[in-house]
Amino acid sequence: MLFIFGFIALTIVVLSGLGAALSGGRQASDRSLFDLAMLGLLLVSAIGLIVNFFLPLRPYLVIATTVVGVTCFVLHRKLLWAALGRRPVAMLAVLAAILAMDSLGVLITPLSYDTGLYHLQVVEWLEHAPKIFGLANLHYRFGVNSIWFVDVSMFDFIPDTHAGIFLLNTTLFTIILGALIRPVIGGAARESLPRISDLYAVIVAAVLLANAATIMFHKLFAGPENDLPGALLVVYAFWAFLRLFEADVDKEVWLLQLLVAGVLAVMIKITTAPVLLLLPVAGYAVVGRNPRRLGGLAGNPILLCLLAVGAAWMATGVISSGCIAFPIGSSCIAALPWTPPIADITQFAALITAWARSPNDHAWEAAHGWAWLADWPSVMLARRDFIPGTSWSFAVAAGIGVTMALAERFALKAGRHDRPSSPGPFAIAYAVLIGCLGNLFWFLAAPDPRFGIGFLLALPALVIAAGTRTL
Repeated sequence: MLFIFGFIALTIVVLSGLGAALSGGRQASDRSLFDLAMLGLLLVSAIGLIVNFFLPLRPYLVIATTVVGVTCFVLHRKLLWAALGRRPVAMLAVLAAILAMDSLGVLITPLSYDTGLYHLQVVEWLEHAPKIFGLANLHYRFGVNSIWFVDVSMFDFIPDTHAGIFLLNTTLFTIILGALIRPVIGGAARESLPRISDLYAVIVAAVLLANAATIMFHKLFAGPENDLPGALLVVYAFWAFLRLFEADVDKEVWLLQLLVAGVLAVMIKITTAPVLLLLPVAGYAVVGRNPRRLGGLAGNPILLCLLAVGAAWMATGVISSGCIAFPIGSSCIAALPWTPPIADITQFAALITAWARSPNDHAWEAAHGWAWLADWPSVMLARRDFIPGTSWSFAVAAGIGVTMALAERFALKAGRHDRPSSPGPFAIAYAVLIGCLGNLFWFLAAPDPRFGIGFLLALPALVIAAGTRTL
C-alpha cells in the first residue's frame, strides 16, 4: 500500500511540476495544482512520443523525466502551494484520503483480460524499440494509436514487473477528482452559492467515488486500459467548458485547459472525438470580435506543445498502421507498403462494433441492421456492473438537486446570498447538445458502455447541475 500511495503522490508531483514549468510559472484564473498536472501529462506525452521516433522508452528516460519534474516542482513550490486554494491543508487532507482509497482499491482490483491480450505487448515494444513500421500487421490491436501506452511507459519505474503501468489510471482518476473538488473546497470566497461548474463537479465526483468499486477498481478498467482515461478527460473537458464561461478574466486559461483535455482524450481513445465540438464555441467566447487575442495564444508554449503532440500522434499512426486513426479505413493511406489491406481494416472495425452490440457467439450477426437492439440490454448492459450503481447515484443527485434549488430560491428571495455567475443559457444548451451527440456517436459506433462512459457520466451531471441552478 505504501508503494502505491508513494507512486501516485510522486507522479502527481512530477506532473504538476512539469505543468507549472509549461505554464511559465504563471498562476491565473483559479487554476489548481491538478489543472497544472494536466498540462504536465501533455508534456510527458510529447516527450515520450517524440523520443520514441528515435529511441525506446528505457528506464533512463523515465528517471530523467522524474528528476526534471521534481526539480520543477521545487522551483515552483510557491505557485503550486497557492494552487491548492484558500484551504491548502484541507485540500491536502482530501487528497491523502483519496490516495489511501486508491492504495487499497488497486490491491483488490483483478487484472483486465485486455492487459494480457495486448497491453503488455504494446508496452514491451515501446520500451525495447523505436517506432516500428507496419506493426499492425503483426496484430491489428497493435495498430490502435493510443498515447496512453506511451504515458504509462514513461512512468514504468520497474520494467521487470511493469508495476508502474498499472497505477497511472488511478493517478489520473485522483488528478481529475482533485481538479473537480478543489474549487469547492478552496475556491474563491466571493460567491456563497455554488456555480453550475461546482454542482457538476460535486455530482461527478460523488458518482465516481460512490461507484469506485465498479469503475476505477474493476477488472474492466484495470491496468493500462485506455477507456477510463479517455472518459475522465471527457468529464474534465465539460467542466473546463463551464469554467470558461463563468470566468470573468483569463478565459484563455480555461480554453487551453479544455483544448488540452479534449485533444488528449481523442489521442487516448478515438471514440471521444465528439468532445472536440466544444472547442468552436469556447474559442469564439475567448476570441470573439477581437482577433488579436488569437495572436496572443499563437506563441503560448502550451499550444505549441499541443501542436507537437498532435503531429507526433498522427505520424505514429501512419508509421504503425498506415492510418492516422486506425481502424477507421478512411484515415488510412493504402499506397504505403506497410498498410494492411483496407478491407481487413474495415472488417476489424466491424468486429469491434458487432462485439459491442452483442458480445457472444452471434456477434457477427449484429454487425449490420438493428435486430441486435432487442437483446442489447440483457447481453450488453447486464455485463456492465457500473450501470445500476451510477443510475441510482444520478437519481439521488437529482433529488438532492431539486431540494437545493428550492432552498436556494428561498435564500435568494430573503436576500441572504447573491446569485453566482453562470455560463448562460446558450453555453449550457450547447454543452448539453454536445453531450447528446457524444452519446449518439458512442451508441452508433460501438455501444459498449465502457467505450462511452465519459459522455454517459457527463450528460446527466450537466443536466442535473443546470436544472438545479435554473429551477
